[in-house]
Amino acid sequence: MASKLRHTLSACLILAVAASSCSTASHKAKNCSEVQKEDFILVTQKGGPELGYSGKSGVSIISKGGHFFKDHNRNGKLDAYEDWRLSPEKRAKALTKDLSIEEIAGLMQCSHMQALPGTNANHYGGKNFRKSGAKASDLTDEQKVFLDKDKVKSVLLAGAESKQTICKWVNNIQNYVEGMDHGIPVAILSDPRNGASSDMEFYAGSGGDISRWPEALATAATFDPEVAREFGEVASAEYRALHLHGAFSEGRSSWRASLVEDRRNFR
Repeated sequence: MASKLRHTLSACLILAVAASSCSTASHKAKNCSEVQKEDFILVTQKGGPELGYSGKSGVSIISKGGHFFKDHNRNGKLDAYEDWRLSPEKRAKALTKDLSIEEIAGLMQCSHMQALPGTNANHYGGKNFRKSGAKASDLTDEQKVFLDKDKVKSVLLAGAESKQTICKWVNNIQNYVEGMDHGIPVAILSDPRNGASSDMEFYAGSGGDISRWPEALATAATFDPEVAREFGEVASAEYRALHLHGAFSEGRSSWRASLVEDRRNFR
């Protein structure tokens, strides 16, 4: 059972390690440059990928063989899962061997819907949003608990005041988890945002600038795979622009094998 579970986790982690982002003396070399952005540091190198990290997370950049790598677990050495020269599959398998039970449990969980700013049930430094002086893109106390204590790695985002808020919040949440355990990033998920009947909770939360498409049942009724493909490509680009990594859509049949969806259900 444990072997099967780790095999499944390995497949899920492939996406995480494939999408990952010079504090050592050697980072001053000619083939590497470091630039401070608004809320992260960007390292560029010749012959390798760009690396991004938060200056507050404790993560640093290490060098080996003339290349630079992100020290996700902050142990000062290059581990296999940190080596971007290896395939995502090999990196994921190497990582699963070192995961704790708590980390595995966190990878199997998804948060409840998160709103930006938080609801009246949420707190910022022990205060509600209006009294806290916090920004809508700041993490709530409750979010910090399920990220830190429960090690949740999938967060479901619902409404937000603007698309700029979404992007800043995603950067904040990734910066927050970067210094934890093995530095596995969070997957930001969403309910459908492109459907013609999607309520304002999701559409307005994208700034109202995303495309609108027929619902899943209407798309299926065209019997045209190219229509579905076009929707997928457009929606994918728009989700990535909002820093969203996945969606419970269209049809939402990932955990129920229904042949036809209720047309009233935008999922």
